[in-house]
Amino acid sequence: MAGQSTDIVLESEARPEDIAHTSDRDIITGLGGLHIIGSERHESRRIDNQLRGRAGRQGDPGSSRFYISLDDELWRLFGTRGQFLLKSWDEDEPVEAGIISKQIERAQKKVELNHFEGRKHVLQYDDVMNVQREVIYRERRRALQGADIRDTVVDMAQKAAISEADKHAPRAVRPEEWDTRKLYLGLGKLFGLGALKAQVEEDALEDASWQELPDNALGNPSYDLILKDGRGLNELVEKLYQDRENALGTDQVRGLERWQVMRSIDEHWMEHLAEMDYLRDAIWQQGYAQREPIGVYRQEGFTLFQKMLGEIRREVTSAIFDYDVPDFEHEEASPELGEMIEARLVDAFAGGDGLDDGTLLAKDADGIDNDLVMTTQNTREGAPGEGNPDSASNRAARRAKRRE
Repeated sequence: MAGQSTDIVLESEARPEDIAHTSDRDIITGLGGLHIIGSERHESRRIDNQLRGRAGRQGDPGSSRFYISLDDELWRLFGTRGQFLLKSWDEDEPVEAGIISKQIERAQKKVELNHFEGRKHVLQYDDVMNVQREVIYRERRRALQGADIRDTVVDMAQKAAISEADKHAPRAVRPEEWDTRKLYLGLGKLFGLGALKAQVEEDALEDASWQELPDNALGNPSYDLILKDGRGLNELVEKLYQDRENALGTDQVRGLERWQVMRSIDEHWMEHLAEMDYLRDAIWQQGYAQREPIGVYRQEGFTLFQKMLGEIRREVTSAIFDYDVPDFEHEEASPELGEMIEARLVDAFAGGDGLDDGTLLAKDADGIDNDLVMTTQNTREGAPGEGNPDSASNRAARRAKRRE
């Protein structure tokens, strides 16, 4: 009954606030009240105290007594001290000593300490994910609630461009060793090569240089790539994004931003959660290298998180610059597409196509029958292709001949 809010009070009549009662109050009180018998000791002292508290409620008399065996798991695993005193004791004779009670309490403290350390480690691992979860959910919530996230998307595009520049033109490498050709193609893949050529030529990247930006947050330096004409890469991205917004329309871009941000976050966040689970399952092996697993988990988790953010930035940027508004008014249906769909439907369904197999009449331009063409119906078991009238190509040929 421990933990179930059971309150047994010795009263002659039941009260509304009592969950359980007995009408034989005088008899039970004369016998010493309720007596609690425990068949073993729990790992937690709190549970034992709750059992003791079932008796002697609200000043009523009561008592409790617990029995424990040397074969119980609690004593066998943690009750190591005092074993030599019990070896010479008769097996059927009970042992009542204060040292035994102290040993049991000491064993319970050990178990509680182990459980506390386990919960502490779980909380430390969860704290790493909580920090990442707050960052991701905050951006997703803004997009989901319809907020204006233009500045966020522009910042994503700028960071994606800086990451691309740092890949092919790293700051630690001399400018003569930079691969400006790959950098230009990488930027063209993000923002569209045509739009990029309209703003900057490839020659402008040859004499570029890195410049540290002021007002760095939390002491983390941020850099910008200054081009040959004096413009920064961030300024170039801002101009490209403004041209893209003018081409598609402001309302169209705002909706595209929210949709693409939510889509990219959902996709990459699920993959990141799976990677973090794999990392957590194998992080305990770092203990063999005399490294603290939780510290390695924080470092590796931060690296994976930064990698995920970079992938989200690149996907959002490329999706916005690759999107084309469909022109339904001037778009014409392709006849080849219709024949392709019809042929696929014929292959998918083995039944009749509505045409009469067997005799086909050939007509000239005047509508006069000149020739009588006989065809032979083959079985469906034949291989599709030449020689099988039910194949897609032969069916299409018959339709073309009938239209003639």
